[in-house]
Amino acid sequence: MEFYTKFARLLSNIHRIPIENYGYIGSGIADYESFIDCIHDKYDEITNGLIKKKLFNEVSLLEIKKTVIDRLRLCESLPSVLCHGDLSTKNVMIDEHGDLTLIDWDDAMAYNWIADLSRMTYWMKLKYNEYEYELYRDTFIEHYSTVHSKGDFHALENTFHVWIGLDHLNFYAHTPQYEDAWAYFNETVDKLHR
Repeated sequence: MEFYTKFARLLSNIHRIPIENYGYIGSGIADYESFIDCIHDKYDEITNGLIKKKLFNEVSLLEIKKTVIDRLRLCESLPSVLCHGDLSTKNVMIDEHGDLTLIDWDDAMAYNWIADLSRMTYWMKLKYNEYEYELYRDTFIEHYSTVHSKGDFHALENTFHVWIGLDHLNFYAHTPQYEDAWAYFNETVDKLHR
């Protein structure tokens, strides 16, 4: 709990760094002026891989895409900020004083704060049992500081988990981790349609 309290404070500061445009910032500048345009293209990129691997049919992916894009339009008013893109305990170093340093910025993106936190809570969902997940997630959210409504995070987290889940299914295809990722993906899609 102490770790996630400190991690929340660290991320709160990182997400205050504004970035122009949206998308991958490996070259220094993100390519998309619109968050939705970015998500739209990334969705197609991810799902093309799933179709080629014969893990999904195109029609079902288009149905999911419509719902995801419609819901994520609520993010259009959120500013683009520096996002790590791969938040997990494996990317945090702790020094002898207990101070945290976030490492491995290869996946740095210009998105909104909800996208980055949702990627972390997705990882937490696969890493921890239900009790630990709720405890650590709630501790993090309680200590995360933003001028925006945390209610927006609660409203959109599952939608981001659908999008992130597709990416993980692509990555985990034909590996032992695929079954767990598939089970949680189905859970998030069920919630999406409620």
